[in-house]
Amino acid sequence: MDRDIYEGEFHEGLRQGIGKMIWKIRGEEYEGEWYQDEPHGKGKFKPKDGVPGGKIQEGWFVQGKFSTEEEYMTWKAENGGGAHRRPSAGGMKKT
Repeated sequence: MDRDIYEGEFHEGLRQGIGKMIWKIRGEEYEGEWYQDEPHGKGKFKPKDGVPGGKIQEGWFVQGKFSTEEEYMTWKAENGGGAHRRPSAGGMKKT
């Protein structure tokens, strides 16, 4: 099957909390924290095998981009610090 797979938490229909996404066609994978449907917080991104210069990125992500812990903490401070509001019970889904 060539469908992307997400297993994890949702909040108001968006990926938020802890989860893992596998992009089947692209051959990429991200596991970690999500906020408003993007990798955000601590996580690990694995690029497709055999991609020139493709390195595993493990650490901090800010709005879908690999960042530093300092950039993450700055974003969090500027945005009210509530980036990781936990979903309500029953928020786990698989798509």
